[in-house]
Amino acid sequence: MGSRFADEKEAGPDSKEGARRANGGGRHGGASLFARNATFLLILQLASYVLPFLLIPYLTRVLGIESYGVVAFGLATAQIGSVLTDYGFNLSATYQIAGRQTDVGHINNVIGAVFACKTALLIAVCLAVVTFALTNATYHQHWLFLSLMCLPVVGQTYQPVWFFQGVERMGAITIYTVVARSLFLVMVIFLVKGPSDIYIVALSNGLSQILAALVGVTMFHRMGYRVTWPGTPAVMAAFRESTRFFWSRAAVMIYTAGGSFFLGLAGTPVQLAHYSAAEQLYRGAQALYSSIPQALYPNMVRKRDLDLFFLVLKYVLGACAIGIAFGLLCGKWVLMKVYGAEYASSFPTLVVFICAFGLVAPSLLLGYPFLGAIGRIQAANTSVLWGGGLQIVSLAMLTFFKVASPFTVACSVFATELLVLVVRVIAARQARDDGAMRCLNADDGACA
Repeated sequence: MGSRFADEKEAGPDSKEGARRANGGGRHGGASLFARNATFLLILQLASYVLPFLLIPYLTRVLGIESYGVVAFGLATAQIGSVLTDYGFNLSATYQIAGRQTDVGHINNVIGAVFACKTALLIAVCLAVVTFALTNATYHQHWLFLSLMCLPVVGQTYQPVWFFQGVERMGAITIYTVVARSLFLVMVIFLVKGPSDIYIVALSNGLSQILAALVGVTMFHRMGYRVTWPGTPAVMAAFRESTRFFWSRAAVMIYTAGGSFFLGLAGTPVQLAHYSAAEQLYRGAQALYSSIPQALYPNMVRKRDLDLFFLVLKYVLGACAIGIAFGLLCGKWVLMKVYGAEYASSFPTLVVFICAFGLVAPSLLLGYPFLGAIGRIQAANTSVLWGGGLQIVSLAMLTFFKVASPFTVACSVFATELLVLVVRVIAARQARDDGAMRCLNADDGACA
């Protein structure tokens, strides 16, 4: 593996071979590269979500509904922390690397700048989580568990997924992620035996994430890349560049993990358990699709292949329709089989999430893969900012009128996803009317 990557770097951007690789090997080569990376990303998503999801039937029965609600709150807290430490680098760093895949020195500087920024953010996040755990009245008795949930944040902070996406080599991290997540699965099943063992859930999750980070860093070192200190000005520039992406990621966080976090504060652990049961199935369906826009994004940055985009969109919409029909027909049965009979009352909440899923699938593709490729990244960012704003207003209204429940919080998520999709469709139509789509399928970089 190491020699293959060395040969690619030696080819250089000015050689014929380097140019062919930089352009994805032509139209068919680009589609093949996209398909390969989409497959690896799908396996990666399955390892990141499905393997832990297999634990849910075990945890809901072993921990009980209240302790499972506490675990769900801890996982939401860790997810928020991970978004904060990512700070949009999964988009900005991927973009910077994808545009100059043959420039090793540039990529090394990007790696160093990203890790420096993430370290500073990680310290701030961990301090905030521990302070909250010690001072919040509802969860004070679980302060150690919430503090231990900093460990998975540490692991996710240093996993260089953005690097492998940028160089379009997703096979490497797929292997170690599957191994790490399998370790998490085994540790929980063998060690968690009752409600008092929620700490082991946090430790197992943290150790698996940290292992994945260590292996990821080792692998890009073996590929010939290094963590290079680029200088303070470059670090600050990278931080500023990623800020515009961060606000969009923060807005997404508000209407993803924000719902669980809000209900955990405004409601009870039992309510959160019911909400989480429906939401986990919804997020799992999203995980199956999110690998597609992730793999398509660097391809569209380089090739701006409109034909490939609409081909992917057609198949995604078809598969999405099948998934929605299955969810409406079999959702209640799935809830009872996965979580237990006491979770059957979560079905109305699940129906709302199923409807929201029909909005998310096309919205993800219209976002950064499409709008970003035609130079309208700001439109993609703006759409989720509007969505995050609507979610904040919705949750505030639910609190004011004292009607916060799993069902009403899910309805606020649906309204948010609808607004995001509408804004992105309007932006795409405006781009068509302005002539911005003329440069798609072109190789001259007119939209860069």
